[in-house]
Amino acid sequence: MFGSIVTTIVPVFLVMGLGYVLRRRGLISDAFLTDANGLLYHVCLPCLLFVKIAAVPVDISFNGLLVAGSTGVLVLMFGASYGLARLLGYPDQVVGVVSQGAARGNMAYMGLAVIYYALGDAGLVSAGILLACLVPPVNLGSIMVLSMARSSCGGRGVVFWMREVFSNPLIQAAAAGIVVALLGVHLPVILDRGLGLVAEMTLPLALVAIGGSFAPQPVRFSWDVLLIVVFKNVLMPLATLLVLTWLKVGGVDLAAGVLIAAMPTAMVSYVMASELGGDTRVAGSAILVSTLASLVTVSGWLYVVRTWLGV
Repeated sequence: MFGSIVTTIVPVFLVMGLGYVLRRRGLISDAFLTDANGLLYHVCLPCLLFVKIAAVPVDISFNGLLVAGSTGVLVLMFGASYGLARLLGYPDQVVGVVSQGAARGNMAYMGLAVIYYALGDAGLVSAGILLACLVPPVNLGSIMVLSMARSSCGGRGVVFWMREVFSNPLIQAAAAGIVVALLGVHLPVILDRGLGLVAEMTLPLALVAIGGSFAPQPVRFSWDVLLIVVFKNVLMPLATLLVLTWLKVGGVDLAAGVLIAAMPTAMVSYVMASELGGDTRVAGSAILVSTLASLVTVSGWLYVVRTWLGV
């Protein structure tokens, strides 16, 4: 059991470590990382989601209770962390960052990689549909907590971010995949293989980009950062496990839901904090510390998935 967990998690972090080393040695640049993130966001990840979702009948792969339970936990994490940060007397610039970091995980880049290597295609399809359903409430929740904590919303307002939500290529790709699956359409072989080749480079490139993005960042350890890590890496997957079990969600769907919830704080939370007036030092440190801690915490949740849930 321990060996299977190691062989699932360690390769993911080794590729992230490769990205870090390449960036530190100057073999990849900030410009490369910017271009890679754009390629991943607009092309590779949408291709991956479309290909995997389109190949599976939606009546088999879609689980409404999984989506409802995960969304409920997401709202709970936003609210509980925001209230606790207020209760602890954190500055306005920190309160919204704590709440966002406690609920917004690296679901796409790191989450899909871990779930694919842990659960295979079935887990990837379940996680892909769940991801598409969670993107709107995650973005809306981030906007709300950052805006509530500040009197102004920074350079870009709510309308801009809502437009970003509904023009999200991941949502569009998942929706297109669902339509194709519902219609029972089989893609032409040439198109299917072409999209498959693009999809195959997604996860390695995403992990290299994550590792490379950490190279220039200083680490700031503080109680607010620790609070984010405890919420995101421990409490959110625990709450997800309890809620989904109560809803009688089982098998691969339950495992995918728990692992998606266990992902560390998302890199995009730094961008949101910067645009909406949050403390970017806390945001950046939380991303790095949460990701480093996830080597242990994600391994622990994978152990739970493999032993208790039997997936």
